[in-house]
Order: sequence, then C-alpha cells, then structure tokens
Amino acid sequence: MKLNYLYFTKALLVVAFLLVGCSNSDDDTVAYNTATVDHWGFDFSEGIGFNVNSTNPQNSDGETISWHPKSSTKNQNTISIWWRTKNSPNETKDMGTVPLETITQAPTTWDGSPNIPPLKIGNSYVAKCLDGYVKFEVLSFPTSDDWAVEVKYYFSTSATFND
Repeated sequence: MKLNYLYFTKALLVVAFLLVGCSNSDDDTVAYNTATVDHWGFDFSEGIGFNVNSTNPQNSDGETISWHPKSSTKNQNTISIWWRTKNSPNETKDMGTVPLETITQAPTTWDGSPNIPPLKIGNSYVAKCLDGYVKFEVLSFPTSDDWAVEVKYYFSTSATFND
C-alpha cells in the first residue's frame, strides 16, 4: 500500500510538472524610455532633462533648435526642429521610417550641413552622446513655441545597440 502511494505521488508530481512546465517568457520586447526633449537639453544616459534652473546642464547630450541657417530642407510653412548634439560638428543621423529595434549599430557617417534634415514624426534617428549613443523615434511635435519633442529612445554606452 505504501509503495502504491509513493508511485502515485511521483506520478502526480510528474504530471504537475508537465502541466506547469518551465517558466520561459516569450516576451522579448524592450521597454524603451520616453522623454520630452527640448532646447534646455537632455541627458539620455541619466534620462533627465534640464531647465533654466538646472545645476548640471553641461551633462546634456544635446538640445532641440528651431533653426538651421544652412539647411535647404526646412519647411517654410510649418515649424522645423532639429536635434543638435553637444559635439561639433553635429553627430546626428536620420535613419528614416524604420522601427527602432532594427537599428543595431550607430552609423559611421553623420548628416552634415547643409543637408541636416529636420526632425519628423515617425522617423528614427541616431545621435552621439557625451557618454555613448542614443537611437530615438520622434513621437510628437510641440504645440507651442517651446521646441519640446516627445521621443521614444534607447541609450547605449557603445556604438552597438543590444536591445
């Protein structure tokens, strides 16, 4: 009787294990960060924006600007906004309308003046930061003159994006 009980218990455990299985998530989605970047600057590695009262604006990776004196691509009928890095010359690349997850490497060349395109909703960009690289997608444009642009982004300390 005791032997039957042990077999039954073992069989029950095996069946329970098979029913529950090993927990292995098939969810490989990346939780991208969202932020509002503006003319006061933004630090992508820390995920913080700056304002007039900020104590460490030198940590900003860049800022939005609403003018580009040499651009031939500015739309004169609507507001145009560019991302300007702290690096000179500007190190930003318009990757087009591609999903962020398809961008796995920072480009080796950047958009150069006078052909630096303004930001566009739905486009993805890569930019050099002070301490790495960021890829971001423009989600929305400002409704006022504050040059604030909402982005979805992923920061990497290297030129490779492992998201």
